[in-house]
Amino acid sequence: MNDIHLFTEDEIEKAQIGYRCDENGKINENWIGNEYIVIGYESCCGDPIIAKIDDNKFPIYSMFHDDWNILEKIADNFKQYISLLKEISELDLSNKNDCDEFLKKIKMDISENEYYYWEQLITLAYEFLTDSQN
Repeated sequence: MNDIHLFTEDEIEKAQIGYRCDENGKINENWIGNEYIVIGYESCCGDPIIAKIDDNKFPIYSMFHDDWNILEKIADNFKQYISLLKEISELDLSNKNDCDEFLKKIKMDISENEYYYWEQLITLAYEFLTDSQN
């Protein structure tokens, strides 16, 4: 379906290639700013997972492959991001009720913009898993 890969400390510098900089290390002139680094990606489309490193909470963002100019906040901080991923990994994503309950629970804890990301992630997972069962 869709895996999320988070880079190790040793991978971070090389992981910036194609997003923040080119293969020679030159910063892409269209990159969103030096305070943003790619910390991972989602495997389906290669959309980067980005941390804002000049904020001690390390808010987490994503950019979508169809518009690299839109930075979408997906978690208030790194801890929240990891916590949400952990909760999702424990869900039965083929169970509509479990998915709805998870979304209902997190809607109270995150902003509407962040919620949209997680809602899309859960919905796509549910649709993929239930379509493949038919």
